[in-house]
Amino acid sequence: MSASPETCVACHKALPPEAAYCPACGQRQSNGATSGWHSERRLVTVLFADLADFTNAIRDADPEDVIDMLNQVFSRLIVECDREEGFLDKTVGDQLMVLFGAPRAHEDDPVRAVRAALKMQAAMEELAPVMREKIGTVCRLHIGINTGPVVWGEVGPTGRTAPTVIGDAVNLACRLQQLSEGGQILISESVYQHTRHRFDFEVLDPIRIKGKPEPVPVYVPLRIRQPTDPGRRLSESNLPLLERAEQLTLLNSHWSRAVAGEPQAVLVTGAAGLGKTRLISEFSRSLDVSQLPKQPLVLSTWCDSGDTGDYQPLARLLQQVFGLTPDDNLLVRQQKVEDRAQILGIGRRNLTQVMGRLLGWPDDELGRGNTPTQRDLSLDQLAIETSVELFLQQSRHRPMLVSVDDLQWAHATSLEWVRQMCSALRQPSIKLTDYRLMILLAARPGSGAGEDTLGILHRVPVPPLSEVGSRDLIDYLLPGLELPPSLIERVSQESGGNPFYLIEVVRCLIRSGQVEHREGMWQLTRPVNEIEVPASVEGLVLSTLDTLPQTTRSVLQHAAVIGMSFDVDLLATLTAVDDLDGILLDLEQRGLIMPLDSTGATRGYAFTEKIVREVIYRSILRKTRRELHSQIASLTEAKVSGAQSASSNDQDIEALAYHYTSGGQGDKMITYNLLVGRGSLARFEFEQAYQHLQLAWGGLMQTPSPELATYLEVAEALAEASTFVGDFALATLCFEAIRELIGDKPEEQARYYYKVGRLNLYQGNTDAAVEHYQKALSLVPGDVALSAQINAEMRLLFDQI
Repeated sequence: MSASPETCVACHKALPPEAAYCPACGQRQSNGATSGWHSERRLVTVLFADLADFTNAIRDADPEDVIDMLNQVFSRLIVECDREEGFLDKTVGDQLMVLFGAPRAHEDDPVRAVRAALKMQAAMEELAPVMREKIGTVCRLHIGINTGPVVWGEVGPTGRTAPTVIGDAVNLACRLQQLSEGGQILISESVYQHTRHRFDFEVLDPIRIKGKPEPVPVYVPLRIRQPTDPGRRLSESNLPLLERAEQLTLLNSHWSRAVAGEPQAVLVTGAAGLGKTRLISEFSRSLDVSQLPKQPLVLSTWCDSGDTGDYQPLARLLQQVFGLTPDDNLLVRQQKVEDRAQILGIGRRNLTQVMGRLLGWPDDELGRGNTPTQRDLSLDQLAIETSVELFLQQSRHRPMLVSVDDLQWAHATSLEWVRQMCSALRQPSIKLTDYRLMILLAARPGSGAGEDTLGILHRVPVPPLSEVGSRDLIDYLLPGLELPPSLIERVSQESGGNPFYLIEVVRCLIRSGQVEHREGMWQLTRPVNEIEVPASVEGLVLSTLDTLPQTTRSVLQHAAVIGMSFDVDLLATLTAVDDLDGILLDLEQRGLIMPLDSTGATRGYAFTEKIVREVIYRSILRKTRRELHSQIASLTEAKVSGAQSASSNDQDIEALAYHYTSGGQGDKMITYNLLVGRGSLARFEFEQAYQHLQLAWGGLMQTPSPELATYLEVAEALAEASTFVGDFALATLCFEAIRELIGDKPEEQARYYYKVGRLNLYQGNTDAAVEHYQKALSLVPGDVALSAQINAEMRLLFDQI
């Protein structure tokens, strides 16, 4: 069987366009797909599983029976991993290694891994007879799970490589599996923090692990918690709903039309974490019902990546319509369905069997032998059609709001129900009937659950928070007048206006000890530039990145290396892909980039969120980053050499300094950082000058035999910048170097003594300042400009005294 270009060459499952790896089996594709690189840095959850005491268990067993048993056990266990879209990395003897997050990431990979582990343990009970028959005993399954940064790529001899992950996160998962006892699942702290709201856990004492200086916290997941309506969870939160007044006004306008007899289908759309769920919850809670004769019926459901059945979101809605409870027996359930159908005037034959199909009732309760075949429709089609009629008829008795959250996770049958509901609302005759219904959906852009595929009538986009809104939320999360402004700015920029990112970043900063509440105020425990972006945020961004076609993904990664904003012509030269404009339009529609105001023939784009650009940038291997930075620098330098505009030249020189520094090219890194530093000094931008000149100085320190002229030039500029920003120790070090290098010319020595005098002035060393000023004046008594400057600073000095 040969696979088509759209299917995997190994498992023949459908592939995303231009996929380099199959998301299902991880097989490298030979379909002409190209990528700028074949390895990358990723956040991955690693699951190790092995059979306990396997060597002793098979001592007396026939090897043929052992292999047969292992194949049956592995085949059954991997089914549970496949359901959670895990990737089987390898099997070694009686051990499995499964990845969640490579080759494709999901925002909830740790949850998927733990859910798979619990189901694997349950499957071991089914496998007990097989093991007893084949090897005479039953083995338990030990599992270890850890989440952390790894490098994902191909490893092995040339021509015989295989995709896998390398990193300390893999080692810790393996060690946890080895330390588990009695069929335990041991998970790390990082996994626990990502999954603590989805499972019940037993907390164990920290354990010692080889290579770790401190004991490692470990947890045992016990069971999956009952799923909770995400809207209900958020409605109980005290977090403020910021900058969503416009969206609430639009939703209320649509509700007014709906209760007036003009049914509405509305899609709330926005990237993950922007607050779609919270918006819907707040809208549903505060519906204007003052003018309505009857209290509206408000139904809500959600789609979940862990739903095991196609109809679970719809089933939740039907349970609310029929008033079903978990304690109802079969007769009560059937009676409630029939009573509601009679009230609504729905007289379909075998209605309970049809509704039971959607509600997930067991086969023996559905009477499948009597399943109708009305108009040759399948049972699924008939069930969806009947449910659409049910909701429409219900809306004639009471105004009704039906909300469906996280539609991007919906199965095909749930999407078909939504499509048919929206199609019914578009019929010309709908306005002639007293239907008072509003369908409110929430999904992410680019998820396939959009206006074109579902026929949504109206759209309400949810934008990121403004900088003011971000700061207001940070102030709420970390209250206190003493909150460092540098932290507010850092977290606000990292989040890109995404409320969920803001909340998660702040929580992780506190949890990791990078921010502490001491003496009634929040304080940083490390410099702002050393604050780390939480891994949970990276998982969200990577899950978005993995939904992109390979060429689009490659373009976005190249753009991330260029910077927060990027020139289209430079990107075109760097990537050399066909239809770059189409790819950029696709990325713009997905909300990842936005066009910049163009000037003349220059076109540019910028990432919509800083955090997106940074996570994408960090996903690229360091070696590849350096190569791309060097390539970008060469292209930019060629452009600068022919540039006519002084303003654009300044910007390009800063870009050259950045790319040559990131590319690790010493000589040019020194040259361009010196140029930027001197230009910043001339514009009195001392902090920027200080940063660039420090880079140049560091490069000189690593150069075996630097040119003395360059060394002196950098030392003089850095000494001046350090003086103005208050790094007096570095300024003193630079002046010591200058003193050894300056010649005997009075002008050079006078300038040196003047600047040392100014350094002492800034430090408050009055006597030393006066001494150096006087030496400078004695060396060049006729220098009018220098004398005027020294006299001005002397007056300042004595005024301070």
